[in-house]
Amino acid sequence: MNTPNAKFKSLAAPAAALAGYSIFGFSFLATRVAATVATPFMLLAFRYLTALLVLTLLLPLFRVRLNFKKRGLWRLLMLGVSQPVLYAITETYGIGMIGSAISGSIISTSAVVSFLLAVFFLKEKFKLSQFLFAAGSVVGVCLLTLPGAAAGNIRPLGVLLILGAVLCSSVYNILTKELSDDFTAFERTFAMFAVGAVSFTALTFIEHGKETLPLAVKCLGNARFILCILYLAVCSSVAAFLMINFAYKQLTVKQTAAFTSVTSVVSALVGAAAGEPLVPLQFCGIAVILVCVYKVAAGGREEK
Repeated sequence: MNTPNAKFKSLAAPAAALAGYSIFGFSFLATRVAATVATPFMLLAFRYLTALLVLTLLLPLFRVRLNFKKRGLWRLLMLGVSQPVLYAITETYGIGMIGSAISGSIISTSAVVSFLLAVFFLKEKFKLSQFLFAAGSVVGVCLLTLPGAAAGNIRPLGVLLILGAVLCSSVYNILTKELSDDFTAFERTFAMFAVGAVSFTALTFIEHGKETLPLAVKCLGNARFILCILYLAVCSSVAAFLMINFAYKQLTVKQTAAFTSVTSVVSALVGAAAGEPLVPLQFCGIAVILVCVYKVAAGGREEK
């Protein structure tokens, strides 16, 4: 018998995944705006230092105690290397070359890559229909991307960088699912931000040397930059990753990863609102993506 409490629990994880990946959709535009003020490494250092500070302040508020004296600590380190370090580097440079709407649509293909990796590495069961719908989301991505390619707005190097982000995102999906039994969502998220903060701060000092602090002060004098960093750190890092890491505890990789396609829908709409044109074919792509995401997620509930 499905009690209201049981129904709430069954919806909590999908809702968290949907909300987390929707928040990511806004991050592409925020990243692009912030990148006009700071270099990519400095932008990322600000983002993850701020995110780490915010998450640290939240620990006593939610009465959370971190415990890293567990098995698999090296995998937790690898989690941080894949996401945010390698992912953020490839995504940030890629967005600067091909735009936020197209970047978001290409990244949504990580749903299919994650699907395949989960079947191979985690031995997750799947239905042929789920695979077909996951692959169908790629069709939706193509419908979103092709008009931009035809207009000459896509640079090959930018596409390669975003594809690198797809691979990093897929590796993150596998690792965080594996680690969900040993580490809480707070522990996984804290480790990710700590690795990101240390890595990007070091890279910023290597890149700018003695000019690092003066440039950082200059960035902090820009109101638009501060607003973008606050969104990227508080919303697109702390809130989004806590929700997604929570979802991975309850859902399979293929279910949670399917929601990555929602990011492309949100990023396309946000990009359109900011002046990046959308044509009817791209709206068809949005519809295809939404239907495929629903079908993959619904298939997981049927398996249970």
